[in-house]
Amino acid sequence: MNVAAGASAYASVACVPTWLTDFRADVAKIDVPALIPHGTADRILPIDATGRPCRGTSVC
Repeated sequence: MNVAAGASAYASVACVPTWLTDFRADVAKIDVPALIPHGTADRILPIDATGRPCRGTSVC
């Protein structure tokens, strides 16, 4: 299912700047249990570009 296809035009355009933001340092600041999925079929930002394993986390 393509989640973006159901988004409004405003939301689709508004999310584009976040594609260039590196949020990896923020992951280490999460202090509650969290699941951060990233699929291997991501065509915008391939999983290998995000860093394996999840550096700065206690469990990956």
